[in-house]
Amino acid sequence: MIKDHDLRSFKIIQKMPHSYNKIWIHAIWSTKKRLPFITPDIEKPLFQFLANEFRESGCPFRIINGMPDHIHCLFLLNPKKSIAEIMKQIKGSSSHYINEQNLSPDKFAWQTGYAAYSVSESVLDKAFRYIKNQKQHHQHKAYQNEFEAFIKLHHYSYLKNGVRYFSKAKCLFILSYLKTHPNSCLKRYAFQKTSNNIR
Repeated sequence: MIKDHDLRSFKIIQKMPHSYNKIWIHAIWSTKKRLPFITPDIEKPLFQFLANEFRESGCPFRIINGMPDHIHCLFLLNPKKSIAEIMKQIKGSSSHYINEQNLSPDKFAWQTGYAAYSVSESVLDKAFRYIKNQKQHHQHKAYQNEFEAFIKLHHYSYLKNGVRYFSKAKCLFILSYLKTHPNSCLKRYAFQKTSNNIR
């Protein structure tokens, strides 16, 4: 786990005259096939490398922590870059670093994609504590269950065993939209309103 208490790096956000941006992001990404690549020997140098990469990307971070198969980070988004740009840089450079330094006995790679959610100031400390206590948290909940919980909380759909699940809010939105837009491209999806698909 790495925490950053150097508030001087936060000045980056104030360099745009008449534009004020302060968007906290909670990002989560996993190892390829969710294999436990991040051993204790790899964790410290990896987290330090990630910390440096976030700083160099102009994204001050509060905390980086995780488990052998995934990472959590709470950072401020650089107003001049998109989340996709930041995550591509972070994931690409870190996997290259691990392989170049031979930190892993196997070829290291991250899983395609990531999850990223904005965090309001009112729950910033709660998000910080959640990331800080990852190892204790996962004594009671598996990563897959944690990831699905985040997806449901933010009203996304997700795939599990070849079946697409939707939150109730997402289902109601899709059904309402299809009623008013019968020729919508949403009809291309094999969406079936069953109790098993609504979570």
